[in-house]
Amino acid sequence: GEKINSHTVAFVLAPSINAPGRMGEAEPAVRLLLERDPGEAQALAERLHRDNCLRREMERQLLDEAVAALQADPEIAGSPIITLAGEGWHHGIAGIVASRLVERCNRPVVLIALDGESGRGTARSIPGFDITAALQSCASHLERFGGHEQASGFTIAADRVEMLRRGLNRYAAGHLKDEDLQPALELDGELTAEELSLELARQLTLLQPFGSGNPAPLFYTRGWELYSWRLVGADQSHLRLRFAGKSGPIDAICFSGAGLVADLCPGREMELAVRLKEGSFRGEPRLEIQLKDLRYADSARSGRVEVIDYRRRGSRESRLQALLRCYPGAAVFVATQKRRAALEKLLPPGAAALFLSSGGSGGSGAGAASSDLILYDLPLHEQLLEPFFRHCPQAGAVRVHLLYEDADRKLNQVLLDASLPDPAALEQVCRAMAETAAAGKPADPVEAVQQLPFRQGQNYGNRCRAIFSESGLLAPGILKDLSAGLTRERLHKLLECSRAYREVRELRQKCSDYQDFLLTAAPDKLAAYWMEQLPGVVAGPDVN
Repeated sequence: GEKINSHTVAFVLAPSINAPGRMGEAEPAVRLLLERDPGEAQALAERLHRDNCLRREMERQLLDEAVAALQADPEIAGSPIITLAGEGWHHGIAGIVASRLVERCNRPVVLIALDGESGRGTARSIPGFDITAALQSCASHLERFGGHEQASGFTIAADRVEMLRRGLNRYAAGHLKDEDLQPALELDGELTAEELSLELARQLTLLQPFGSGNPAPLFYTRGWELYSWRLVGADQSHLRLRFAGKSGPIDAICFSGAGLVADLCPGREMELAVRLKEGSFRGEPRLEIQLKDLRYADSARSGRVEVIDYRRRGSRESRLQALLRCYPGAAVFVATQKRRAALEKLLPPGAAALFLSSGGSGGSGAGAASSDLILYDLPLHEQLLEPFFRHCPQAGAVRVHLLYEDADRKLNQVLLDASLPDPAALEQVCRAMAETAAAGKPADPVEAVQQLPFRQGQNYGNRCRAIFSESGLLAPGILKDLSAGLTRERLHKLLECSRAYREVRELRQKCSDYQDFLLTAAPDKLAAYWMEQLPGVVAGPDVN
């Protein structure tokens, strides 16, 4: 009872008509097309439907076996042309599976169904690479072959498969470039959120019929935040997603998109490649958005380090919870132990986060290797991240999630001032000691710092003592003499004589520069920086 269009023919009717021929004998499909009796036609249609269901099940099984073979042999998986052979594989569905692998791996694929000492092969290619020409270069290993630039078939003796694999890869070495293996989509234009409409979908139907010579328009749209997703379909192979945008949410369906789930995380900013179609729900027309592909717009990669940028996007607490649901063993950097105690109460069930902070590291995941670092607060200096890089896995992707904000500089300034005395604080301490000396009492920097209007770190007083000692300000009689004539210029001139003072000043500047870098650098710059840290982070100076 539904309207039949080119999509119905291509994706509903044709697969069932095509199924008997793939499974062994096309005669039932021919009979259906010639049948005049409605009852007999119904019976034949049901048989073709059963054949198509069996074809889909065998296709899934063969695809699973092919993927398992790739995972078991990294050398074949990394070859420019993937060549796989298996005993008992059904030749009639090998072409469909080869096409699936081409989509997944973006390189030419050759599948060979072996039956004893012989095999029947099918090949599928990527745009711009002539797979039949590649087989021609290996003709001495084949019994016969034929096809065109994008698809080919052949027969081969089982003992020649390995020689064919090596020959195809030798040919590819001279004809396939690295950029050919990078997947690409041809997009017809960009749509704003407001242009994603049912009216546009209806207008696009005027361009039908769609097919290989006239593909359905594919559009690019950006500025979407991933909100939620779920698997749908009888076999849970399709993916339905919801995105939030400035003009409201949208829903999209990604057919055969179940493989994307492992890389999804809510809150990520997305760019989408979509097709628009008029659908219906409970008899009412509605816009159907078909998702062809997506990519993250908030990240950049260098080597195996990916930086995901949530800076200045707010909602840190909810974003942290979402991230820990995706990556329950992630390392989380917080500025203070007080912040850590507050956030630990928000951890999702099952999360075993490793907390890093100025006050040390800990948590139920302490010391464990993690591939994810969540920078909830702005690190004061690079040494604080050293535990993460020291323990992170030696292989695989490493993700750094940026949640900190510009306002974190104020908290870090408080922490810095409590650890490293600045000229203003040293002046206050010096004046307090001078007053003590003028009263005829011994002046001690460690005691004098207690008069400062903030809480100091454990090494603060010792740093002041080292600075004053090297400046000569602790020499007998100096402070008493200075009590009447101490000027800021004179004090700073004396402080410059101290090596400890110069080191503290340099360290404060390094901390400031480091924070500026983390706040302003683009994700690609940060990814490149942290990629260099992976082999081992050089320990920085202690500011605790």
